[in-house]
Formats: sequence, C-alpha cells, structure tokens
Amino acid sequence: MNSTFLETRGDTQLINVVTGKYPVSIMEALSQASGVLIGKTIPMEYLAHLNYAVVQPTNRPTIGDSQVAVQSTPLLVDGVYIQTWEIREVTADDIAKRLAPAKSRTMDQLNRLVKTALSTGLAYRFPYLDKDLHIQLRDKDRTNLMTLKMRADDNPGLSIEFRTFENRTVVLSSSDVEIMVSRAFEQHGKLLQVKWGLESQIQEATAMNQIPVLPENLWNLVS
Repeated sequence: MNSTFLETRGDTQLINVVTGKYPVSIMEALSQASGVLIGKTIPMEYLAHLNYAVVQPTNRPTIGDSQVAVQSTPLLVDGVYIQTWEIREVTADDIAKRLAPAKSRTMDQLNRLVKTALSTGLAYRFPYLDKDLHIQLRDKDRTNLMTLKMRADDNPGLSIEFRTFENRTVVLSSSDVEIMVSRAFEQHGKLLQVKWGLESQIQEATAMNQIPVLPENLWNLVS
C-alpha cells in the first residue's frame, strides 16, 4: 500500500479527531511523538496514528466594516475536514487587537521620520545664496550651534564658518550666526511640538481611521 505524504508547511492546520482541538500546527502535533525526525514531508498515516487530520483551507468570506470572520469548527464532509468560518460583529477586543500593531507601526514610523528630519535638518536660506541648504539639528548639532553662538557673542566682528548638511561651508558674520541659531532652535521646538502632537493622536486613537497618516517629511508640518 502506497503512503500519502504531507509537506510539513507552517501554514497547514490540523484537527485532533479525538479531542476536537483546532487549529493545531504540524510541529505541535509532532511534538507529542518522541524520537521523530521532522523532514520536508510526513506520512499521512502517521498523523492519523497520532489522531490528527488535515483541515482543507477555504477562502475567508467577504465581510463588512463592522464585522469580523473567525475560524469555526471544521466540517467533516465525506471523510475530509473542511475549514469553516463564523461571521460576527466586531467587538472591543477585536478593535484593540487590530489597533495595537497598527499604532505600534505608526509610532515606529514617526520615530524614524523624526530621526531623519533632525539628521537632514532645517531648510535655510543663507545670506548671498540663491537656494536653501540645511542646518542639521541632532543633539551634537545643536551643541555646535550653541558654541557658534557663544563665539559670535564674544566676537561681534568675527567671520565664522559653518558647514551644512550638504557639506558646503558658508561664511557668516556674527549677526548672521545669531539669526541662524535663533531660527534653528525655534523650528526645532516646532518640530518637537509636531512630534508630540502626532504621538498623542496615535496613543489616543480608538479606531483605525483615527491613526494619523504621516507625511514623508515631517518638516512639511512645521509652519
């Protein structure tokens, strides 16, 4: 008698035909058998020996916005177990389970956008230039800006070099430095306000449509 073999795929669902436990993965079923080497396939007869049968998958049904489809007890038809679905109204727990990962992903995205915004920096039109360059605003960059400001305060007639994100050196007067640093810290504060506002929206969201859609560049939200 020829054996039928089943691929040991992670998405294959089994049912225990004695206890009715469902769904059960192949790895979980085989964990009950000691000394078994798990390969790419396994004989169906061996699963039957362990009281397990394969459940044939079916398409998840189409549902409305206020509904959820969950797996129900498989139906035995002509000796084959068929996956079945139950459609019910969405509960508070369903919403929470959907929201939690979405909120976490959005928060991670926001943190990456903030990091990028600080690293790329504020678009700024330096004196005598015809296009914007960028002032980086990471922690170390803000420390450097304060150092430049102190130099400018102590030396009103001094010309001071400043290197932009584009690796371009611009020469500034002391008053230019004062204006640049003031603008940089003002906009940095506004960027943090945007970040905190978005964090609050994400944390307080109670529905998927309340999670904010983030822009590609956070500076677009800074006035």
